[in-house]
Amino acid sequence: MVSAVNRKPKWNRRSAIRSMTSVRTLNKIGWGLFRTALLFGVCFIILYPLLLRLTLAIRGTEDIWNPAVVWIPINYTLENFRLAMHIMDYQRVFFETLIFASVMTFIQALICAISGYSFARLRFRGQGIIFALVIFTLIVPPQTTIISRYMFFHTFWPLGGISLLNTYWPFFLSAITGMGIQTGLFIYLYRQFFRGMPKELEEAAMVDGAGIVMTFIKIILPNAVPILITVALFSFVWQWNDAYYATLFLTTATLISIRVLSVGAQMYIALGGIFVDPNEVSLVVNAAVMLTIAPLIIMYLFMQRYFIEGIERSGIVG
Repeated sequence: MVSAVNRKPKWNRRSAIRSMTSVRTLNKIGWGLFRTALLFGVCFIILYPLLLRLTLAIRGTEDIWNPAVVWIPINYTLENFRLAMHIMDYQRVFFETLIFASVMTFIQALICAISGYSFARLRFRGQGIIFALVIFTLIVPPQTTIISRYMFFHTFWPLGGISLLNTYWPFFLSAITGMGIQTGLFIYLYRQFFRGMPKELEEAAMVDGAGIVMTFIKIILPNAVPILITVALFSFVWQWNDAYYATLFLTTATLISIRVLSVGAQMYIALGGIFVDPNEVSLVVNAAVMLTIAPLIIMYLFMQRYFIEGIERSGIVG
């Protein structure tokens, strides 16, 4: 008679499957919690400056020296936004910047699309070298060309004494000639996208008698809506936030990026030069920053789907 101690436990298939399923479920739950925590941490790092400025913008002056106020203000107020809009002349500056950024976005999106299509589909002598120079523009710091650009537009036509400073022509001419803000990146995105498009579309258009220009207008552009929107969003955001070239070429014209930089000084002048608490000024400055980036956030919320699609297709194909 075999004792109960030496008896081997009987293998139960159902119990084994159940234990394996429970282990997989625990692993899946643990991995999901880890990804959620990681995503939440990354989002907090990215959104931290925005949330901090928002809490400062709606904070009253009574909460400046209150140690109990860290994130959530006790005394809410919209006075900071009202004062910032008054100092910035927000309505006029907003529409002027909107028109300027929209025109620049249209020019850059069109010129970069033509350049990207040429690098992706056409073959010409020196193509590789020229494209390498286009990518090289992303590496060269803009500070290295600041003097040459300023002198070029300052004496644009020496014989006639024509200067293009304090006008928007330096921006327009730079975009038309492919030397605008981040033009090299836009051309690269277009090139990668167009290289992933089927060549059969162009061949069919050629058979029907369409030339390169008609193929580009009738076939390529209608199928490149995602990358067009992506480049347009990038260009609009950079033009909207640009203060480097705006302060270089403009001294009299007003753009929202220039106005938001001088809110503190304008607030001091508006109050008659009297002593102003720097902490109170910072509340108004943060309100001005929120007024500046609010249109961009709203625009991104509506165009998010096209933006992500364009980034995925331009990064995967080719």
